Amino acid sequence: AGMYKPMKYSKIVMYSFAVISVFYGTTGSLGYLMYGKSVQDMVTKNFDPAHPLTKVVAVCLITVAYSKHGLYINALSKSVESVLTRTGAPDSWAMYLPVRLL
Repeated sequence: AGMYKPMKYSKIVMYSFAVISVFYGTTGSLGYLMYGKSVQDMVTKNFDPAHPLTKVVAVCLITVAYSKHGLYINALSKSVESVLTRTGAPDSWAMYLPVRLL
């Protein structure tokens, strides 16, 4: 199951990045105009520490960060496995590499 028109892939990727860049640039500029230099560099520093939702937001951010870790490691290990199998490494390489444990 391939793409319908694979030649247009790079064009669509460039278009998508351009649209997202404009979106993020506009959002960042409007945020700076709205709040100025009083905004902290970390999102959680802008919240009131006494407010109960501050801890909820912090827990949500930590959960998102840690839940992505497994996805990234899985993709990395699959890439390493595919490279090693293409280079003619023996079949027994998998038991000796720490990548296999991930």
